[in-house]
Amino acid sequence: MIENLVILGERLCLDFVNTIENHLNESMYIERFTSYNNFVKWCTRVNILDIDVANHLTKKGNENNIESSNVLKRAIVLREALFKIFLAVISNNTPKQSDIEVLNSEINKTMAFSQLKYKNNTFVWEKNHTNDLDCMFSFIVKDAVSLLTSDKLDRLKLCDDACCGWLFLDMSKNKSRKWCSMKYCGNRAKARKHYKNKKT
Repeated sequence: MIENLVILGERLCLDFVNTIENHLNESMYIERFTSYNNFVKWCTRVNILDIDVANHLTKKGNENNIESSNVLKRAIVLREALFKIFLAVISNNTPKQSDIEVLNSEINKTMAFSQLKYKNNTFVWEKNHTNDLDCMFSFIVKDAVSLLTSDKLDRLKLCDDACCGWLFLDMSKNKSRKWCSMKYCGNRAKARKHYKNKKT
């Protein structure tokens, strides 16, 4: 269920990438974006869309199956390109140009229809066309670009679990966070270690 998906990446773009569980093990993939409607639900969950816009997009998506399916495919392609770019950053490798081109393509598609506004004494990023089925891309792309050009890239990490594949920003003081969550992968690792020690 998309409603139960854990949000722990510390950044919108990382939580977007984390919408696959067991990302590093294809035989154990759990895909959360199984439909355009689930994509919209996730966007509501992470506060990209309010409920009224989400309901409108869901209705419009159901009426335009081909268009909404294409938007979902774009979302998955973008997610995989970002995943590979972030993994390259973590391992100090050069990202593939093809993945950068996917991101640049989405930048070109979305930024032209977005604008900065000043509301209630603060700046907010708004998409001009909230009727568009892909209006949520603007926020995801903007956050990815913001992270990739920030001084926090050295805090970008991959969960230590061999299969997990979830990414997060390690905001601990000494950069010691190893797991996406102690509640999930951390506790499983502790249990395995305990079992191994007991067996030995």
